[in-house]
Amino acid sequence: MVTSGRCRSLVIIFITLAVGTALVRLHIPAMPLGREASPELSLPDEAGDTDAITDPLTGLYLLPTEDVDYFAAVIENSPAARPQRGLAAASLVYEMMTEGGITRFLAFYSQNSSIAIGPIRSVRSYIVDIAAQHGTVLAHCGGSLDGLQMIDKLGYPSVNELENGSVFYRDKARRAPHNLYAKAESIVKRAYDMGYPTKSARSGYVFTEEEAGRQASANDVTISYWPGYSVKWEYDIGTDSWLRSIAQDAHVDLNTGMQIEAKNVIIELVETRVVDSEGRLYMELAGSGEALVFSRGQVTRGRWIRDSSLREPAVYVSEAGGNIQLCPGTTWVQIVPTGTAVKISSV
Repeated sequence: MVTSGRCRSLVIIFITLAVGTALVRLHIPAMPLGREASPELSLPDEAGDTDAITDPLTGLYLLPTEDVDYFAAVIENSPAARPQRGLAAASLVYEMMTEGGITRFLAFYSQNSSIAIGPIRSVRSYIVDIAAQHGTVLAHCGGSLDGLQMIDKLGYPSVNELENGSVFYRDKARRAPHNLYAKAESIVKRAYDMGYPTKSARSGYVFTEEEAGRQASANDVTISYWPGYSVKWEYDIGTDSWLRSIAQDAHVDLNTGMQIEAKNVIIELVETRVVDSEGRLYMELAGSGEALVFSRGQVTRGRWIRDSSLREPAVYVSEAGGNIQLCPGTTWVQIVPTGTAVKISSV
């Protein structure tokens, strides 16, 4: 349940969440907008090398000789699409709702390899918006009218299967439309041939190499998107990671046969509404709203803040006003409509 009170320039947000067997009410003052993001964070190494280069999506070190290509792909999440290929290899993944209560992924990659990715599906305007935050090429198969119009209006770098069919392939072991895949290296090559940049990306994340070891405060978190799409992340102290389940089953990547895991899980609560008879959605991804950040077995309550510019990434600040620090590695961002049930089980 979400309620709010407003008084001039101050916004006070109250969130009621189930934590273990208790309900916790958060009182979070709104933070000012316009904080500068840190898209190219460089963490010093043990020798004090302040010129070390890190991946802006993961905070992990890049070797001077490492040739990294960045792109994003829209991946399906209906039951017929599971298990997907390539989600476990992503550097950053967003999950958000589409029409009919179905969720969809936007997965960002920092590599040029032969891994298979998919099933690739269609884009929405808010998916283009999220891709633009991170400034990467976007691979997809068609899209809603507003999504395709947004790509055209922005001149956004897009590798669309409907125009670049040779980049993609169909897996005959599955039925269409749940069987469209692409190799990462094929997407990057086509983007290069089309003159699109692939060597950079950006984020508003602040990473720290603080060692794990603090006592965990959160055992798991469950997000009740829709029947059949409920997501659970459970902390594994042995790997200092969060393990993902969907619809009460371990969410496995078909490429690896292993359960998907993340170093950080961010829940970003956004105003969401239906805008047409097809059930398509509008999501308010600019401004600010409540956020919960799960990292190193801890949950930090705060806010997401994003400038109105399409090309500005969101930043995450704590109740005290400082940037919430993330563990280097894969991050999953759960875009959740306000009012959706979120349950945290404490240790």
